[in-house]
Amino acid sequence: MIPCRQVIVYYLGMVNSPAYCQHSGVSLYVGAAFKKMAGVIMGLKHSRVNAQLLSLPFLDNANSPFMVEQCVLSEDGFKAIYFTTFRNRICRKFFGSLSLAWFSLTSLSQDDIVLVYNHAPEYFLFLCLLRFRGISAYHDIEDVPISSDNTIEGFVERLFFRLTFLLTCKRKIVVSRQAANLLKLRNYLVINGVFTNRPGCIDDAGSKWTNLLSGGRLCIHYGGTLCAETGLDLFIKALNILDESYTGSRPIAFFVSGIGNIGRVSDLANCLINHRIKVSVSPKAPLAQYENIVSLCHVSLSLRSPNAPISSTTFPSKVIEASSRGLALITTDVSDMRQVYDDRSAFYLSSFDPHELSNLISLVASDSESIYATSCAGRDQVNKRFSPEVVGKSLKSFLRISC
Repeated sequence: MIPCRQVIVYYLGMVNSPAYCQHSGVSLYVGAAFKKMAGVIMGLKHSRVNAQLLSLPFLDNANSPFMVEQCVLSEDGFKAIYFTTFRNRICRKFFGSLSLAWFSLTSLSQDDIVLVYNHAPEYFLFLCLLRFRGISAYHDIEDVPISSDNTIEGFVERLFFRLTFLLTCKRKIVVSRQAANLLKLRNYLVINGVFTNRPGCIDDAGSKWTNLLSGGRLCIHYGGTLCAETGLDLFIKALNILDESYTGSRPIAFFVSGIGNIGRVSDLANCLINHRIKVSVSPKAPLAQYENIVSLCHVSLSLRSPNAPISSTTFPSKVIEASSRGLALITTDVSDMRQVYDDRSAFYLSSFDPHELSNLISLVASDSESIYATSCAGRDQVNKRFSPEVVGKSLKSFLRISC
């Protein structure tokens, strides 16, 4: 066991954050990865472990500067180091690898621990140097590469996943039990997700639920990386069905955010004729706007296709955040969902079918008390299992840090 007064846990990823957006002067995409990493770090700090964020950020905005130099920022009470990065992809990968390597040689001590979020070519030299110096590194497996992807990108993905897997400790952190079984892991810690109560994102839950229970509109959020595998085709077909057939007295408002083929939703939104159905689309919404959207909503959609490879190689961890914010889930039965939510704490689709989805949305729209009860059950479930305190305690034990 390592005394926690001697160890610093560095959590390495490639994420943007609100503070980094402010520092760089542009609006960058802040995704679920940052939220999960921030939650884990805050959990470790709650367990009296000195934990810090390391990031090689993406400049994904066309108005981004050519380069942003390394900076050290404060993120909700923890230290975050952002390495020098470039808008140009090749420059970012090359100089990012060198920055990480230099950090491993000059800033890490033998007692430190590094957690590596997912895998990337930029990590390779860094991990080789950690192995050479005898510094512990743990692979946090969020996505398992798809073995059937025969593209060049798929081959590179599998190569650097395997290298990251081999260069880190045999004991793994993994996003789901299903992924652990797929990899035939024996010694692992599952972290499906973790929620954080960020300043300024506390919902006005009382008023929105009072409004719904009094007959007000039902607000539904659908977001993330939108593609066929995450249910985009299913969602669009269900919207078309609702546009043609929904006759309920309660208006339904859909709020769609994220990245991917979100333009398809915008195109459909402009063609809807049912005055009871409204769709608002916010591509790459800044975090503050995203949190305002979520605060309005009563229901969140998680629509991963059961037949898509990603449904067995990862876990839709955004459901943890949605439940922690008091949203009821409408979800497909994939990955570890049944181990997290029972039939009381989520609405499950019985089949991956647009008529099934449209019927379920119509049904819950007619029963506001059921929505509220399901949201409360889901929130209670998540609060018990995925708070920063609970996750931090289990991770501290897994890393064998004593204090």
